[in-house]
Amino acid sequence: MKIRILILVLIFLIASLVITGTCATWPTEGWQTSNPGEQGMDSKRLAEALDFLQEHREEYHLHSLLIIRHGYIVADVYFYPFSPGMMHDLASVTKSFTATLLGIAIDKDYIESVQQPVLDFFPESTIANLDADKEAMTIEDLLTMRSGFECINRPTEVTLFQMMESPDWIQFTLDLPMAEAPGTRFIYCSSNPHLLSGILRETTGMSALEFARKHLFGPLGISDIAWPSGPQGNNHGWGDMYLTPRDMAKLGYLYLHKGLWDGQQVLSPACGSRQPQVSRRILTYLLLITGICGGSRPPASIITQTAGTGRGFLFFPIKTWLWSLPAEVVEINMEYLKHC
Repeated sequence: MKIRILILVLIFLIASLVITGTCATWPTEGWQTSNPGEQGMDSKRLAEALDFLQEHREEYHLHSLLIIRHGYIVADVYFYPFSPGMMHDLASVTKSFTATLLGIAIDKDYIESVQQPVLDFFPESTIANLDADKEAMTIEDLLTMRSGFECINRPTEVTLFQMMESPDWIQFTLDLPMAEAPGTRFIYCSSNPHLLSGILRETTGMSALEFARKHLFGPLGISDIAWPSGPQGNNHGWGDMYLTPRDMAKLGYLYLHKGLWDGQQVLSPACGSRQPQVSRRILTYLLLITGICGGSRPPASIITQTAGTGRGFLFFPIKTWLWSLPAEVVEINMEYLKHC
């Protein structure tokens, strides 16, 4: 069954084929702007694309389009009633931030590795449906959506809504029965990243938002954030973060520079240099966090290239895209966005 998708924000980071640790300009205090032609882009083709989007805006439900090339904004377009500075619900793109925070926590030795069993972080909890499969579940299994939990996500996220109706969201998730051994197969389950949010609190003593303000948002110059939390004070690991498009783009820019930001290694190169394997269904580590994430070419159905190899950044193909691509990318297949 096809699912109609509301596209909240479509963001492109247009980058060189070779990304280095240096940068002409850092957008900590705000992005600088430039003429597209000065950054090696075809202004005429870009204008044609914008005309097309404006003509078909009701069909594709676009709120904004932000294009960044060589660290400069070359296009920042908003479709009424949306405007610059307006914060957007990131929906499942939030999972990308949650995964990034897990990577930072590992860098800072709050967490040993993604191979740590999940239950080790909740030693005081009495857990229902406990068996060998649940005991074997690791952080990696949560990050890859292969926890093995019995999780219903069609036609809607039934398990997520049941979790939100419970008094203790972490306990609800820990108590879920196992449908299969962890690592067996991908099942989209938003309770998984919420467990990651709980693990951040258990290991750092801070909520995910507090940890992010100190170790991610602070260095990147992101101050306007809204991220609700559940009954136990854990921020929604699966969604509901609000940021502006320009601040969203900073996370992609951080990864383009292998975790380096204006002289500070915010995220280790081991995490920051790896790009996700792009798929409509299988989302690697909720973004990219360890070795299974390799450089990959964007799906032809989304991006048509005239030359070169694309560097793909996919921030959850549900409501928001963030791509880093070479300048040769000239065409967007809007039919894919309409029908996916």
